[in-house]
Amino acid sequence: MKFIILFLSFVILHYASANDFKFAPPSFVIGVKKYVFIDITEARYRINYQVDNNKVVVQSRLIFTVRERGYPIFDSVSKISNLKLSAPGKTSIKVLDEEIELPGATSKVVTINQELLPGIYSLEMDSEIRELVSFSAQTVRSAFW
Repeated sequence: MKFIILFLSFVILHYASANDFKFAPPSFVIGVKKYVFIDITEARYRINYQVDNNKVVVQSRLIFTVRERGYPIFDSVSKISNLKLSAPGKTSIKVLDEEIELPGATSKVVTINQELLPGIYSLEMDSEIRELVSFSAQTVRSAFW
């Protein structure tokens, strides 16, 4: 019985991973650049509460897959900085971010100034949390939803 459950789990996981991009939004072109959505497979965050100067700094590391050649796009609520992009076995390079509007003016997303080939990449970045956080006399209160 255990082997049947284990086998079914593998089949379900394989089916789910094979269909990851089935419902992804399509890539699009603006000018001469093709923008592609990414599949984030892992995200790690380090939150640093700086009580002395009333700041909350987040260091993020995203592991993502690009399925087709293009400029990767993703969503970010806060302004990001210090972006470093790397691929397995390669040294990281500093990249710049740019905010673009989706076709139909439905939303704005972030892209980086580096066209990527299909593959797995890592992106490190810094951002600041300014909402749902308050500081007072050597204490901090924050909430995440």
